[in-house]
Amino acid sequence: LKIATKLLILLIALAGATATVGGVGYWALTRTHAALEAAGTVDLPGVESLLTVKAALKDVKAATRTLMNGSLDAATRQRQYDNVTKAREQYQTAMKTYEGLLRTSEEQQAWQQVVTAVQQWREENVKYLDMAKRVAALDIGDPKVFLADMERFRADHYRLALQTSDLLQKGQDFQGGHDHTGCGFGKWRASFRTTSPELQALLRDSEAPHHALHEGVAKVKELVKAGKKAEALALFEKDVKPNSDASTAIILKMCEQAQAATEVAKQAEHQLMELARPKQQKAEELLDALVKKYSDASAAEVAHGDTAAKTATVVLLVASVLGVVFGLALGWGIGRSITAPVVTTVAHLEEVARGNLKRDVPAE
Repeated sequence: LKIATKLLILLIALAGATATVGGVGYWALTRTHAALEAAGTVDLPGVESLLTVKAALKDVKAATRTLMNGSLDAATRQRQYDNVTKAREQYQTAMKTYEGLLRTSEEQQAWQQVVTAVQQWREENVKYLDMAKRVAALDIGDPKVFLADMERFRADHYRLALQTSDLLQKGQDFQGGHDHTGCGFGKWRASFRTTSPELQALLRDSEAPHHALHEGVAKVKELVKAGKKAEALALFEKDVKPNSDASTAIILKMCEQAQAATEVAKQAEHQLMELARPKQQKAEELLDALVKKYSDASAAEVAHGDTAAKTATVVLLVASVLGVVFGLALGWGIGRSITAPVVTTVAHLEEVARGNLKRDVPAE
């Protein structure tokens, strides 16, 4: 072969080795880019949206559970309603974002299950919140505590009337009972605040008989002490007993308010724990499954890209070494094929110069 042909072969071989190394590198970069793009534009945003939905639903759950506490003040209670509204806005926005990332019919089907479960949970929560607002509208605080207080006050007044009767019948004196602001009901009445028109009316109605009851007890005790038992007995029948009955009747009406609130509170608790909670658990389970799916997919894409990068590194290293070895070997072989005839020709010319004209120059 001519020298030009041999050099051309060498250049082509080196170009082929370079192209091979570059092609392997391009393949690795393409695979890595595809994996990172899938993870960065679909999987990770999908996981982020789902986690936002899950966190917002958790806030809804926390707010509705907090509303079960009947002793909440109005500001705290309103804050829970506001938290529910805010959380709903957050998860609705995140759900719309996630819907834009859906790629396959399988993903759309799985997502529709989540949407349905969340909607069903919301419907049950709406019913619960309506019940909670009905309880709050009665404005009696914790219905159970209120009812217990009313029962205690009713018992206190019954006991006071009985003690007064025993004083008259048996001469058994007792302490207290003369101050309407010092009894349990009087102290509670002075500090209790409500926006309920019904309770406000009952509180106003209780003022006169309650005051008259304790004032009558004080007068009876004074008359007994003064030895005027007949007058004391007449006063008991005329003032103490009727006012005791009137006070008790009003307290019983307050008990009815508390019982009504307690019944609604029980219904609300049943609604939240027995009807809404299963829907909540289903929605959370479906969300967890989707989050796991996208997290696994993202991890798989990253692992795939990492594997492609490692494979490319090995292939590039091997291809580079082989390219160097091949280039050196090819260069050495072609160099030998070029220099060997030249060396032979030079040696022949040296022989000719020494006068030896008998040797012929080889054809190759």
